Amino acid sequence: MGEVRVEPIKVRTALRPWPTDETPTPGYRERYDRMHIVAAMPGVPRGLHDPDGWVVRTDCLYPKRITEVVVTMTKTGPGGGGIDGIVVTYEWNGRLHRFTIPVEFGICGTDTEEWCR
Repeated sequence: MGEVRVEPIKVRTALRPWPTDETPTPGYRERYDRMHIVAAMPGVPRGLHDPDGWVVRTDCLYPKRITEVVVTMTKTGPGGGGIDGIVVTYEWNGRLHRFTIPVEFGICGTDTEEWCR
């Protein structure tokens, strides 16, 4: 939405960031498993692949490697803009499934600097 260009979504395998504390506080691991890792960086990361046909080979039991969804967005005008959710369609056990990742992020433009502070 707005004055941004969203490139086709890509995927890659990445190392999962891991807790550094060997003796975490009670409930830490449970909260860690529910964390969504969102980061902003300039440029396009390496090792990207088309998601069509991508097979997720990790389970949910503390894998060292995870499948990462990569969204690349570029500001195209002074208004900036962003996205509101990513729709994922996949096949599992021969059945088609669909869900929306409830993520929002955007890029401020020169016309929206005061609003973005």
